[in-house]
Amino acid sequence: MKKTKCNKCGKFKFCWQFHWRILNIQRMEVCKTCRNKVNQENKMNSIDKQMQNVNNLMSAPAEEVIPFGKYKGWSVEDVPNYYLNWMLEDNVLEEKKQFIYLLKPIEEEVKYRNQYRIFIEGE
Repeated sequence: MKKTKCNKCGKFKFCWQFHWRILNIQRMEVCKTCRNKVNQENKMNSIDKQMQNVNNLMSAPAEEVIPFGKYKGWSVEDVPNYYLNWMLEDNVLEEKKQFIYLLKPIEEEVKYRNQYRIFIEGE
């Protein structure tokens, strides 16, 4: 085996590896060091992309749905003001401990409606 010039780093090394991942399609004659670097970069890029997708999914706001009562199945955004205020003022969510997770979204919705003077009428 003779030393040849690596297509990636340009140094004369034993280049017996043909590596197809460097330019996706083009096969190149590269040394083992460059091949390992490229493999590592490709792994990190794919991991970064996967983590970015996971972060995007986790940061997307979930639509909270009222799981009980008169407005069962309705989104918190669609429930009338009087019902949200009643849930907060009468501590309905604290009594029904399994629905305590709704406390923060309802508080945020009421605050938003008060800030922008949004009023949704009920029946």
